Amino acid sequence: MAALCDACGRVPIAIDGKALRRSPTATASGCLPLVSAWATANHLSLGQQEVEEGSKESTAIAERLRVLDLKGALVSIDAAGGQVEIAQQIRAQGGDYLLAVKGNQPALHEACERLRLETLETDCAGLRHDLSARSEDGHGRHEERYVTGLEDPVGLPPAWVDVKALVAVRRERQVKDKDSSERQLSLSSSRGRAKRLGGLVRGHGGIEQSLHWVRDVVFRADDHRTRGEGGANRGMLRRVAVSLLKRAPGKGSIPTKRLQAGWDNDFFLKVLGGITEN
Repeated sequence: MAALCDACGRVPIAIDGKALRRSPTATASGCLPLVSAWATANHLSLGQQEVEEGSKESTAIAERLRVLDLKGALVSIDAAGGQVEIAQQIRAQGGDYLLAVKGNQPALHEACERLRLETLETDCAGLRHDLSARSEDGHGRHEERYVTGLEDPVGLPPAWVDVKALVAVRRERQVKDKDSSERQLSLSSSRGRAKRLGGLVRGHGGIEQSLHWVRDVVFRADDHRTRGEGGANRGMLRRVAVSLLKRAPGKGSIPTKRLQAGWDNDFFLKVLGGITEN
């Protein structure tokens, strides 16, 4: 990953939690929760951390971050990891953060909402900001995304360190005759144009689409009943397999490549060739 940062610039790393529904544990949810780190641009799993009994997901996130070299990386985390301590840790390790802001941080969420409303009322007059809009059509769906990037937001709780941008994303979607709209707020310690920041917010969804979805649908992870460390170990192997299959040559889907690897030893060796020093 250090070599990739040198070659490609700032590398986005998504951190997200996922529960193995059929792997029973003594946690509050009754199933095995795992926190994964995923290099979104490179489709590379950077490891996982089990949420221990009686612990919180944010604690597992901190443990997973601690073993990563974050210099030159931008770490995106959903609301569960939107903690002051997490932001401070990422900055202390030399990385930048992009943290989702929701109701689990009421003071921060209220301050960000106030700033968002002020930008609407004043049309961003006197504020350093950037706007971006994009629309897409495909698979019977029309989607429009509007991004506002507000630099050096003021009035946030002082404990939040090195905040350089408040990112507000609004998505409007039409699928057949049904319309939906959603809004997302994020804080970042990295400045940038609204198009780039909005792309990073959207890119965080890559861990859900490229890792969790593939693991659940292709590898049927939620059907496995393995308990304890066995469930965590199997989860790690699935993540390695997803990384290798995504990096494997060819344009086939993940299920197709998985079958081909089982039928063709030569292709299987090419898949394993994705494990390199570079």
